[in-house]
Amino acid sequence: MDSHTPKTPINILIVDDSEAIRIVMDAILQDLSIGDIHTCSSGETTLKSIQSRPSYFDLIFVDLNMPNMDGMELIRHLGEQKFQGGIVIASGMETRIINLAFEIAKQNRVHLIGSLHKPITSEKIKTSLEKYNQLKNKKNTHKRVLTAQEISDAIDNELLIPYYQPKVDIHSHKLIGIELLARIDAPGHGGTLSPASFIHIAESHQLINKLTYGLLHKSIAEFQEIKNHHPGDYSLAFNLSPLQLEDLDTPKVLDEFIAHFNLSPKDFVIEVTEEKALDSNNQLETLNRLRMNGYGVALDDFGTGFTNIHQLLSLPFSEVKIDQSLITNIHKDDFSQVIVQTLLELTQKLEIDLIAEGIESYEELNYLENLSQNIFLQGFIISKPKPKDSFLRWLHSWEKSHQNT
Repeated sequence: MDSHTPKTPINILIVDDSEAIRIVMDAILQDLSIGDIHTCSSGETTLKSIQSRPSYFDLIFVDLNMPNMDGMELIRHLGEQKFQGGIVIASGMETRIINLAFEIAKQNRVHLIGSLHKPITSEKIKTSLEKYNQLKNKKNTHKRVLTAQEISDAIDNELLIPYYQPKVDIHSHKLIGIELLARIDAPGHGGTLSPASFIHIAESHQLINKLTYGLLHKSIAEFQEIKNHHPGDYSLAFNLSPLQLEDLDTPKVLDEFIAHFNLSPKDFVIEVTEEKALDSNNQLETLNRLRMNGYGVALDDFGTGFTNIHQLLSLPFSEVKIDQSLITNIHKDDFSQVIVQTLLELTQKLEIDLIAEGIESYEELNYLENLSQNIFLQGFIISKPKPKDSFLRWLHSWEKSHQNT
């Protein structure tokens, strides 16, 4: 089995009115030893299965062309039932149909993660499973979760560590930005812990401001040190949570905080996670005010949430970051290629920077480098997140190796 294929069993439902297709897909999935495989011949029976076991199925393969209830109607009903798994459309779709299906799925608040062009092959199904794995990894973590007291103590005891990951220009190879990532040094609790171990607890216990500004306080001095060693026109990006966007005082508090360090909003990009943000008027007002004040604002993890492409026309983003689930195996994934190409065309018209996150293979990198339009890059193949000293060593090596390009 491919290394990216989910290692824990998953429950899959195949929905197709063709018995032959159901048999072929079932055989392929059984051969991959994925988990429990079920089949349905119609949208009506599918909905009954979901209603009887709302949380049972992790992934559904849906045919578009079925009698009575077609695939698009089924997807709409799955959204109404708040289906939380992934959906793959199995059909020989043309580009415009893929785009529209992606838009409709987001409006219906379901996770459309790909399409399978018939005839179905084992390789195509493996690609869909890898994309599902990316979605699942966004939602699940197996790391230890800290308590509210442990988080507060970690901040007070200087155990909050800034990590940095670069964003680079695909053609010039210049550094165009640095993303700030939070880590907590937790001896005896799994070593250095990522945000999955503490962000949700910090939000639910009113610690998110203490965490954010504690991290910024430590990172700003380090960012200035990085700039001193490697001058350039690049920004520092950091996340604000939906709770902070809900607070209309956030822009003012942030302005006062960075002014204390003699920095300006143009030195920063605020990243907003697509899956959770933009649910209220307060969040939209805060977002707009941040842009008015001069901050860059990035829509992070595009592809995991429910912001559709046309909404980008009205929202004041300066960057859109394509989630890893749309980048993994993009060189052989028609669905991802269509969505990324559409984003490229739209962001170019709007003069918005487009960034591909989570690049891990040379095949993915080569595909993105061969695109005619410009796209910025971020991922392990360039650099993993690093603390300041390690990041400075990486940056020196990167600039040296690309100084003549």
